[in-house]
Amino acid sequence: MSDISAATSTNIVSDNFKPLMYFHTSLRNVGLYTSIAFAGLAFTSRQHDKKNRAAFLLGLLLVLMFLLVSMSLNYYLYLSMLDVIKNDPDEEKTLRPFVYISMMIIPVHVIMIIFTILKLIQTGR
Repeated sequence: MSDISAATSTNIVSDNFKPLMYFHTSLRNVGLYTSIAFAGLAFTSRQHDKKNRAAFLLGLLLVLMFLLVSMSLNYYLYLSMLDVIKNDPDEEKTLRPFVYISMMIIPVHVIMIIFTILKLIQTGR
């Protein structure tokens, strides 16, 4: 059995951290949760015609949950990339375009969240 201390395992993570791999993995997860939310929004919009109000509200709440998870992941991705750039200025030229991609996704999330909240308010009436 190998005995790895907490300090050693921290060094393993920090020594093998690759910003571009982290960015792509996180962006894939942001896209996944955003796509699930978008599909859920389309589905609940189709279900609005039916008279099952509880299912419609539950669907909208699930959409909102997926959007909030996606927005949180994107926000932490943005902060992580800025932190990497701050700690290693040589990486700025490489990573700056990726920071812009993360910033461009924010308005998409905001618009979808506003649309979902408006649908929830409209249903509540």
